[in-house]
Amino acid sequence: MACPRVVLPDIIPKETIMIRIALMLTAILGLAACETIGGFGEDVSTAGQGITAVAQDVEDELD
Repeated sequence: MACPRVVLPDIIPKETIMIRIALMLTAILGLAACETIGGFGEDVSTAGQGITAVAQDVEDELD
């Protein structure tokens, strides 16, 4: 059984469709990167809070 061929309408040029697909993929990857960067920011914030807590403990011991 042969696969059906996809026939695109002649109204929209193939180049336009490819550009739209590329833009959609770029947007999806951009959103995924934002989530990754947001998670990294939370990790750095948590590490900073830990360092601050240790520094406060050391300062309390010195007093």
